[in-house]
Amino acid sequence: MIKLSRCVVNGAIVLFCLSFSGAKSAVIHVPDDHSTIQEAVNAACDGDTIIVRPGTYVENIDFLWTSLTLKSEKGSEVTVIDGNQNVSALTIHSGPGVQLVVDGFTVTNGAGQKRWTHQGYYRYGGGIYCGDNCSPTITNCVIVGNTALGTRGSGGGIFCEFSSPIISNCVITGNASDSGGGIGCWDSFPAMTNNTIYGNSASQTGGGMECGASAPLILNTIFCKNTAPTGNELWIGSTAFPSSSSLAYCNVEGGQASVYVDPGCLLFWGPGMIDADPLFVNPLENDFHLTFDSPCRNKGGNAAPGLPATDREGDPRAAEFFVDIGADEFHPHLYTVGRATPGGTIQLRIVGEPGLAPVRLVTGSGFQFPPRSTRFGALYLAEPLWYCDVGIVPQNGVLSMPRSLPGWWSTGEEHVLQALIGPLTDDDSLLTNPAFLFMQ
Repeated sequence: MIKLSRCVVNGAIVLFCLSFSGAKSAVIHVPDDHSTIQEAVNAACDGDTIIVRPGTYVENIDFLWTSLTLKSEKGSEVTVIDGNQNVSALTIHSGPGVQLVVDGFTVTNGAGQKRWTHQGYYRYGGGIYCGDNCSPTITNCVIVGNTALGTRGSGGGIFCEFSSPIISNCVITGNASDSGGGIGCWDSFPAMTNNTIYGNSASQTGGGMECGASAPLILNTIFCKNTAPTGNELWIGSTAFPSSSSLAYCNVEGGQASVYVDPGCLLFWGPGMIDADPLFVNPLENDFHLTFDSPCRNKGGNAAPGLPATDREGDPRAAEFFVDIGADEFHPHLYTVGRATPGGTIQLRIVGEPGLAPVRLVTGSGFQFPPRSTRFGALYLAEPLWYCDVGIVPQNGVLSMPRSLPGWWSTGEEHVLQALIGPLTDDDSLLTNPAFLFMQ
């Protein structure tokens, strides 16, 4: 069977790809095969996967009508799409039947689609615009520092218009608009699971999220420190028909009082709803990992439809008895904060159960994949190995320390670390994930 798919070269539709049922889909690497993400999208055919190496890509990407997966190689912390304050960083208008996945990026500095009306101009979807009956999956992303400002701009982080996106494991923070600071929805049906929506602002309505003539399903999600004159965390209103929003197992700061509901619209406040400080590690640094005493630990719904198998960093969901609320799952984990440069200093952070000692930082002669199985878990470091005791996990469950990087490391190099939480003599000790340092 032959399937025809549009391909684009230099912005123009010039040919069709022929793909045969059963044929192997292509894997395209950026910047190896194409220097920009947009060039890779233009060259892709249905079913292809685009893998993006770490780096900052200053571009505004239009996904056209191709079913594909766009995935970062090493995660959102080191793979950035910068919209350059032009239009939306990502524009998705792929229509029904197109399967699009965006996985593992930081999306920042987008300014939204611009439209003129008799009332002035509108901006929609600062970071990501979803329209034209599309149903993309947006997962494991950080959507930060985008704007949709105009006469009545909407969706500083994400805007959904006549669409049904699936949004999971995303941190949506520090975005601004006239309405829907974090997310704006008009005539849409988004399904949202395990997201953290924090510190977004709107000058009119819906600091965290605006729902106009929409019916979102929101599960296992944190709404916190969002601001607007009406509806700090959520605004539910009507344009063509009444809106209804369904929430369950969410942490909403201010409870139902922080949600504005227009007359005729509906708010379904389901089971497992809480109003508590999430106790993040350091939101001022955009560090939304949960601490050991967070009220969001073990408070999510395990039966949530579309529950991700892992959190946005690859840690298993439901690491204990119940899934956690938000984009992060409390689980032994090693990560860094700050820009890694030769001779510079970063913050090294290790998540684990309080009191376990000693915590050992492990380095090796390189990265090995597949990893070697050990009694402590998967070892991704090639031998010989070096161990360095770095302390005991404190009561909040996050061991944090500055680490100086060797001056002889070079820009462009990649170095890998793991941590062993607990003593070498204890079979309950655990190896963390590998953490990659990309020297800039």
